[in-house]
Amino acid sequence: MNKGRIKYADVFLTVFIEMSAVLLFLALLSSEAGPVTFPGAARGNRKVLTVGFFYGSSGSQGFEGVQEVIREAVLEYKRRNPDAVVQFEEGLRKEDYPEWLMTKYLAGKEPDVFLVGQAELQALAEKEMLMPLSKEAVEGGLYASLVDACRREGELLALPVMCDPEMMAVQEDLVREYAGELPDRSWQWGDFHQMCRQCTGTGREAGETHRYGVRGYTWEMAAVSNAAEIFDESGKHNYLDSRGCVQAVNFQYRLSALETDTVNFDSGRLAFSPMWVSEYRKYSSWPHKIEKYNSFSWSCTTMPAGPAGSNISRTELLSAAVSRRSSHREEAVEFLEILAGCRTVQQAVLDKTWCLPASEEILQEPSAGLLRGECLLFDTMLHSASVIRRFDGYEDLVRRIDTEIEKAGAGTENFEISLRRISRELTGNW
Repeated sequence: MNKGRIKYADVFLTVFIEMSAVLLFLALLSSEAGPVTFPGAARGNRKVLTVGFFYGSSGSQGFEGVQEVIREAVLEYKRRNPDAVVQFEEGLRKEDYPEWLMTKYLAGKEPDVFLVGQAELQALAEKEMLMPLSKEAVEGGLYASLVDACRREGELLALPVMCDPEMMAVQEDLVREYAGELPDRSWQWGDFHQMCRQCTGTGREAGETHRYGVRGYTWEMAAVSNAAEIFDESGKHNYLDSRGCVQAVNFQYRLSALETDTVNFDSGRLAFSPMWVSEYRKYSSWPHKIEKYNSFSWSCTTMPAGPAGSNISRTELLSAAVSRRSSHREEAVEFLEILAGCRTVQQAVLDKTWCLPASEEILQEPSAGLLRGECLLFDTMLHSASVIRRFDGYEDLVRRIDTEIEKAGAGTENFEISLRRISRELTGNW
């Protein structure tokens, strides 16, 4: 009888603990919007640290799973500061977050510490609403290429948390058959063009479908791998008429005959396609690998290098910053450093998202299902990555430049003259 009572008591205790854990998790990551305090309401003079973040989504700039990284940071902050109170708005979607953050700023109710993309970072920096971190923050151990993108006019205004670089996806079966060998990680534009040309065409067998060299490769990608800047950090000045940009546009135009906009990489008839690391990681692992790209062998490698550059990848970057108006600066900076520098939190970037961490030490050993070669590739890419410096109106401006370049390609004007004209016109509009 006593054993039975003990048994039922153990079961009750187990259920109680599991239910408590579930309730705690739901309190932290509810799907309903609204202010949430973790782990409970503030009492007495306890300081309340407010944190701004969003729920990630799939695709470019989506940072799917970022809310799980914030959760790990909150738990670590609470472990270090048991009496602290962390408060945040729950259930914000990625597409709603920039407007929400700006609305909070206009109302004077912005969080103490919050996530920022490059566009938000630039907009808030122009308004001098971010606290400089040059003296307060520790940036050691983070990829320098990512830290540099958090500076404005020499001041460090944020710390990098996670990133999503571009790679080149390779249809290995097709490239081996028609080009003879796969590209190595130091390949150049000439290698890329030759392989695209070799893989483009229709076979001799009756009914064989057409093959294509590449889809989605842009002059911006070429410019970055040719060490050419396109805009300054504010977007108010451009360098379209630089030698590096002219070379990039000319190269992309040469590739246009080998490109397609009708066949996807999933068809197996495309030799090369730029791909975000988040997409590569997702669809090269179980169970997602059975959803796409499963009818042929494929891999990813570096972007091809231009004559004046190297195998540099563009990358999207998500950082975190502290409000200049925060009344809890010390606590906010501590939380910021936990997000960017705590090994547990940065490991969560690799384990719980499809992106890559900002901390250099995480990719030194295989984890999260990655092979040693993949970790080495990612680490090499991040040491030289070029962060896409987005700003207000960036997409519209790039589309306008694309249109002008297409017009130049269809006419008699050479690209050097065209880009010089486009550069002057854009500069005159600011």
